[in-house]
Amino acid sequence: MVHRRLRGPALLGLLSALALIAAACGSSDSSSSSSSSSSSSSSSSSGGSGKTGGTATVLMGPAPDYLDPQRAYTTQAAEAHWISYIGLYTYAHKAGTDGGKVIPGIAQDFPKVSNGGKTYDITLRKGLKYSNGAAVKASDFKSTIQRAIKAPWGGK
Repeated sequence: MVHRRLRGPALLGLLSALALIAAACGSSDSSSSSSSSSSSSSSSSSGGSGKTGGTATVLMGPAPDYLDPQRAYTTQAAEAHWISYIGLYTYAHKAGTDGGKVIPGIAQDFPKVSNGGKTYDITLRKGLKYSNGAAVKASDFKSTIQRAIKAPWGGK
């Protein structure tokens, strides 16, 4: 009897895994290339001539705890955020040790630090827009920082 209870969930898990693998295979059409998605998002944000639109196919393990970057704390969420959000600074999207290099994301360059390390002046790249088309302004970051300070951090 215990054997039957395990058979259904195990079969469901196997079928789910196969469905994810099949979905990850995606189309062989060059217009749905996922390798250009990460580079196009950063180049299109800066007004470059990179590809816009398209499809990114991602195979992930367990679901992220949150997709809100200020609430999430699992590695599954970090993976989703790394490919969908560009922060002020980020890691280079490269393999090996090059992927550990911190680079400006939506910042134009690294900050100018003054006042004994208490003041960081950061210039944003020109032409940044939200997904609704509204321009990104430096004043938008005040509420983001205040929200991050108040975020309920920690494990469950």
